[in-house]
Amino acid sequence: MHGDLPSGIRLTDGIHRKKADFDQGNYANVGHYLNIIDDSYTITGFAVNQKSAYGNTYGQVFSGMEYEGDCFSVDDYCGFFYALLQCSL
Repeated sequence: MHGDLPSGIRLTDGIHRKKADFDQGNYANVGHYLNIIDDSYTITGFAVNQKSAYGNTYGQVFSGMEYEGDCFSVDDYCGFFYALLQCSL
């Protein structure tokens, strides 16, 4: 996932910059940082699309809903997803 970032840059660098903006009261530039520090959010999801016409694209969602249901590891989820994908082909 770091393949499209310049050498020495980490994804967390953006979060640190947003925190600095937040600490200085520059709220117009804090983006998802407010979601990350909001303790009412208990679930997050993150997606990466490496086949976009715009290069790599990323998405993240946050939820404060009470989770009900089964929990799955990433490997389990991928297994379910690929099995479903095979059924639809």
